[in-house]
Amino acid sequence: LAGRFHQASPWLFDVAHNADGAATVVENLLAVGMPRPMTAVVCVLRDKDWRGIIRAVARAAERIVVTIAPTSPPNRLWDLLEVEQWAVAEGLPIERIDDFGQALAHARSEAATVLVTGSFHTVGDAMERLQVHPLAR
Repeated sequence: LAGRFHQASPWLFDVAHNADGAATVVENLLAVGMPRPMTAVVCVLRDKDWRGIIRAVARAAERIVVTIAPTSPPNRLWDLLEVEQWAVAEGLPIERIDDFGQALAHARSEAATVLVTGSFHTVGDAMERLQVHPLAR
């Protein structure tokens, strides 16, 4: 299924847009033994359980970059300042990069595996920007 545990090394794309989906992705990542270190690029729509998604992703990623996917509907954008403040208070390894392209480049700069997750918008925008065909394996 396009956008579900889709590997295009070093990238791994999964549209997990709820905490259970994110937990499943993390379980699979850990079971498969993806190369380390791992960074996650996460953008979640504000009406989703973004806290649960970030907590799940933090089980596998040494770094989590939070950003805004370009096609995210303006009325459903999450508040990156709120996300950043919450994650810092939780002791999670968050980096906030508002620009999506910069977030992807930064995540790749120090990672052997980059998980892109949080919504269909996040995965679709990343695949388009990185020129990864959603049906290619």
